[in-house]
Amino acid sequence: MRVGELLFRISEAGVTLTYASDEDRLNAKPTSALTPELIAEITKNKEEIIQLVREDEEMRRTGIIQSERQAFEVARDFFGLIGKAGAVTSALPVVRRIPKPSGRLEAPPKQGNENR
Repeated sequence: MRVGELLFRISEAGVTLTYASDEDRLNAKPTSALTPELIAEITKNKEEIIQLVREDEEMRRTGIIQSERQAFEVARDFFGLIGKAGAVTSALPVVRRIPKPSGRLEAPPKQGNENR
């Protein structure tokens, strides 16, 4: 199972994953919602899940995109593709750091013709 699909299934089960960076460990709550299959998949993909969490934390902290995945998520959000038919969505939250344009373009000021 791919990590994105795993995170989606974890979310559907109502489970919240947290990461304890000082212990390099994932915590899941409520544990009663975890099936043996989810536990096995989380264990199998632990390092990749932790890497995704670290990337997202770094992006929130610095505002700098850390991975290709984040670049595509920002683009999908910016262009309004999240939740539309046919759009690929991610199970991870999108962090908005790029301001949307106002939609108004201003021309540079015209310089007058000077008499020569």
